[in-house]
Amino acid sequence: MNFFDDKELALRFKNNAVPSKERLIYLLIFVMYSATLSFSWVINFLADSMPNNWDHVFDIFYIFITFAGTLFCYLTNKGGDDSEFTDRYISIGFPIIIKWTLVYIFVLITIFLVVEFIFGYEFPQETDPIDLVFGFVFLTSYFWRLNSSIKLASH
Repeated sequence: MNFFDDKELALRFKNNAVPSKERLIYLLIFVMYSATLSFSWVINFLADSMPNNWDHVFDIFYIFITFAGTLFCYLTNKGGDDSEFTDRYISIGFPIIIKWTLVYIFVLITIFLVVEFIFGYEFPQETDPIDLVFGFVFLTSYFWRLNSSIKLASH
């Protein structure tokens, strides 16, 4: 593993000397690091507000689903031709995240309009269990779709 010497790692890639498992570790560390930057305490620190308990639950949930989803996709790819996992994960994930984000925004706006204006319910301004449900649906459906597409690419 190269944690600081990027040029040595680049040469190892050039010589095709970075095994699949090591590439997975780099990817997992990268996505976990990226995920922690979106933690509520980071965002709330920047916004000068305090996270509630549901924010912390969501943070833990987000890390768990991201780690498990990435590992699940890796195992699916390994069960196929066991090549190009990182390329597939990032490249196939790109159009999926764009599509899922647009669908998610549409669904949220629709639900918001129906619930708030028709039923008169006001959504809380802070994170609550409903946010956890929406996050769960979004993340699990994203990784389900990504896994399905990686399976198509690797078999």
